[in-house]
Amino acid sequence: MKTIHKSLILIVMLVLSSTSLLAQNITLSFENSQITNDGFNDFYEVDVLIASDADYIQGSGQFFLDYNTLAFGENVQAAGAITYERPLTSILGSQTVSVDNYNSFVVNDNITSRVSFLWQQFWSSGAIGTNNITATPTLLVHVKIQFIDSSQDPMVCFDADSNPAFNDQFFTACGPATFAGADCFTNPGIQILDYLPNCAGSALPNCALTTTWDGASWDNGAPDSTTMAIINGNYNTATVGASIDACELTVNTGFALIIGDGGYLSVQGDITVEGTLDVQHQGSVVQVDDTATVTNNGSITVRKTTPFLETKDFMIMGSPMTMETREGVYGAGRLVLRHITANFDPHPDIAAASPGAENFADATGNDWTIQTGLLNPGEGYFVRPQPDRVTTGTFDLDYTLGTLNSGTISYNVEFNGTQIGSPNILGNPYPSAIDTDAFMAANTMIDVVYFWEHLTAPSPTYPGFLPNNFDMGDISSYSAGSGGLAAANGGATPGQFMASGQGFGIKASAAGTAVFTNAMRVTGPNDTYRNTETITSMQRDRIWLNITNDTYSLGSNILVAFVEGASNTFESYYDTKRLATPVSMYSILEDKSELGIQGREAFSIEQEIQLGFSTQIAETQNYTISIREIEGINITQTNVYLQDKELNTFTNLSEENYSFTSVEGIQDNRFVLLFKDKILDTQEFESSLSTITVYPVPATNTITLSNPQSLELKKATIFDLQGRVVIEVNLSETITEKTIDISGLNSAMYLLVIETTNSSITKRIIKK
Repeated sequence: MKTIHKSLILIVMLVLSSTSLLAQNITLSFENSQITNDGFNDFYEVDVLIASDADYIQGSGQFFLDYNTLAFGENVQAAGAITYERPLTSILGSQTVSVDNYNSFVVNDNITSRVSFLWQQFWSSGAIGTNNITATPTLLVHVKIQFIDSSQDPMVCFDADSNPAFNDQFFTACGPATFAGADCFTNPGIQILDYLPNCAGSALPNCALTTTWDGASWDNGAPDSTTMAIINGNYNTATVGASIDACELTVNTGFALIIGDGGYLSVQGDITVEGTLDVQHQGSVVQVDDTATVTNNGSITVRKTTPFLETKDFMIMGSPMTMETREGVYGAGRLVLRHITANFDPHPDIAAASPGAENFADATGNDWTIQTGLLNPGEGYFVRPQPDRVTTGTFDLDYTLGTLNSGTISYNVEFNGTQIGSPNILGNPYPSAIDTDAFMAANTMIDVVYFWEHLTAPSPTYPGFLPNNFDMGDISSYSAGSGGLAAANGGATPGQFMASGQGFGIKASAAGTAVFTNAMRVTGPNDTYRNTETITSMQRDRIWLNITNDTYSLGSNILVAFVEGASNTFESYYDTKRLATPVSMYSILEDKSELGIQGREAFSIEQEIQLGFSTQIAETQNYTISIREIEGINITQTNVYLQDKELNTFTNLSEENYSFTSVEGIQDNRFVLLFKDKILDTQEFESSLSTITVYPVPATNTITLSNPQSLELKKATIFDLQGRVVIEVNLSETITEKTIDISGLNSAMYLLVIETTNSSITKRIIKK
């Protein structure tokens, strides 16, 4: 078959005239590859360009193409799946005399995956005119092949046969200028010797297929991530009932694209807005490529609607627009503040009351300052959107200045050098939610993010934020490895996804740069603005406990997450220090770390979690411990028990809450969280404990603890009737007896708690 097609040109030339060979290079290349659709079928279309290192007038010629049969099938010429088109702008289509300069046209199929094109010269060289082949690539022909599977790579390439002579099918034009036909007898053309195959440009570019919305339908089917989408009629995701996925997108002048609540626009690359793009509250715009841009030649609005706000309620917010200003979006708001990390100095009263806790309270209240002008992408701001001190309600905030943030957004994390954990206030910079796990994975300096929600009225007596002393119990947190913990004063539990416009805090232990990237953006959910909900991103057994005081409506909660890979030591990826709230419950590690979120090894019923309790309420008060939430295939199938080691009680929290009384103080060794009924497990041991006695009763200066069975003991603690520890004694070396000095105690009744390795027993003693 090769010789047949080679001869097809050569016969024509040799009949007319003998030819010679010209040593110059011909280069073929591709340009403008694309996918088109006629309403029924997809087609691959591409321009074939020709260039030469020496100028000449093109005569007859032939070239060969290889193609991917998975995309087009076999023998495309025989199947009628290929056309060879000569646009008026091409060399073979339009010249100075006529479009018929090259009037003979043949498509041949050589093998199942190759096709050849042959054309013959009609006019003489002089009639064609000046040189039409130069060093500048020029359009030769246009090729169009029908797909059988447009998801396949077409992989079209000029054939590079092993026989160079077979591919050298290019001839200079023949004949004199005055001859009406091609006089190749007396003025023969010359065959070009060297042909350079070049596949560059044949690959499909992004967005090879285009579809246009005309206000009622897409002219080429609904777009997807490979399709260029053009909005040439109003489109509202809420009324049309469909979000948009596209390769690139353009909104034409005079038309509006509205991304409704819960809808999204997801674009791999660039967005161009000549008309209007309106992103409504909880709508999302996502761009995938980190180099993707948004050109705003029209109007772009991103609306965020606040929850119901009282007169003094506030929010921490970020901007999704490049050039938004305080005056532009919060113009009517009465207060917008920016955080100054360098001015942060932890409040000493809070540090003294809760030395093991995280402290966000500033000593002087000067770490927030009035914000004016540009809102920096990636930064968070304290915002009171109410116009005065009377108005309440929800508020629509329209971000309109500049264009949508996209790509890498950097935030310079500051460290003031005066204490560990400098607060920095950031904000989600995109018009979509971000995956908080992905954000922290990309920023290894950040293991916990904090959300400040206005849940309680500010108190002038509490040593907290700003002159109003906002309560630290209004802060919720989210740990990368373990999950979210609701604020002590209420609100929802933060989840994996952070809504657009949401501001948050981090604690920095060193200066650095935090980055946001398009890879963190998600099309939904974008409905967690300010208040958030729990979304589990991995399989974990988790339990949240509440402690509450009804008198003052105070309390806190704790999260214990059982995660494969975690341990019982402090790990910043899984563990978070507790916040310094007036009432707090927390877990305690062996190194005495006090945690609000603790990650543990994978769940087993043998595990025990030491819990601490702290209250700053001076008088005796009643407190209740309960299960807030529990999840996980293992932990939900077992009972949860709470041991009060002071009172030697066990409570099944799966069935009932536990209440107790306490005065002001810190009790780091009172409670244990269990998943096994220690009462049943230790009944036999309890019978042995009953042999332990204390004498004399009443006593004057000393008491003697008798341990006739030499049980393994840990320590003895004497409490007064208000629950305060007055004496602690190490019993680890006790065998049968231990004398305890009580001469320093006032005359009264006391409780003596004797602890073993897995239980305890309480005895009453009287000091005369």
